[in-house]
Order: sequence, then C-alpha cells, then structure tokens
Amino acid sequence: LAREKKKHGAQIGFNPGTAQIDERKKSFLELLKHTDVLFVNKEEAQKISREKSLEIHHLARSLFHLGPQHIVITDGRHGAYGFDGKHLLFTHAFPGKRVEATGAGDAFASAYIGALLKKLGTADALRWGAVNSASVVEFVGPQKGLLSDIEIRKRLKAKPNFKTKIL
Repeated sequence: LAREKKKHGAQIGFNPGTAQIDERKKSFLELLKHTDVLFVNKEEAQKISREKSLEIHHLARSLFHLGPQHIVITDGRHGAYGFDGKHLLFTHAFPGKRVEATGAGDAFASAYIGALLKKLGTADALRWGAVNSASVVEFVGPQKGLLSDIEIRKRLKAKPNFKTKIL
C-alpha cells in the first residue's frame, strides 16, 4: 500500500480490525506511518497508543505520533473527534433513534471520506460521518440506512445548529 500510495499519489484511510490491533505486527505499525486518515473508536485508540488514559487529547496525540496525518476517534453515542496534529475537533452524535449499532463505524468512515473527496474540511467530514452513522443505526444491519451526499446535505440543512467545535 505504501508503494502504491507513493507511485500513484493515493491516500490511505485505515480502520484496523481487532486482530490487527491485538497482533500489533511490524507491518501494521508501518502502515500507520503512511496512513492519511486513521479511524478508530476510543478503546481501539487506547490499545494502539498504549495509553493508560482514555482522555481524547492524549489518545489523539499518541496516535498522531505513530504517523497518521489525521486521527478520527469515534465514541458511540458521545460523538466523534478529529485531530490533525494541531486542532482537536468534536461533533456530537447526530440525533436519531438507535435500533442496532452494526456498521455505525463503517458508515461514519465512508461519509467522512466522501466529504474529503468533495473537498470539504475535517469539521464538515465529522458532521457527514455523524449523519451517516446515525442513519445506519436506525436499522438492523450494516447497509440499510446508508445515505448519499444529497441526503446527508439535506439532513444537515434541516439541523443548522449541528456544528463541530474546536476543543
């Protein structure tokens, strides 16, 4: 992946699995050095960083020092954080009913990447991720409820006070 990134100018969004995190192989740590956006939940961030604290500032900085350019830490119903090495941003979970959480993290990551592909910044990408994941958890399973960019924009327009803040 690192060679392909260099050769083609590609970017890497990485959401490691439990086995990758637990095994902590050299190839895993090497991939982190080439990762543009790392997506993890709070507990995964703690395992990867080997931090004892669950304090987001510490987790984000520790992960950043492993190489990723941007860190995204999701915290379920409590919201999500984005860190670029300088600024820690936060967005609440988007309002909605929760039926089942399967696929919430993947829905968040896909919408976040979609926002970046639309040339939106981290603050908007966090909001897009929150909207998409909130939609998916309204259903059983990982795919039902996934939104298009038009649907995400409509939902954000309907909630103009749903903002991202700098911590």
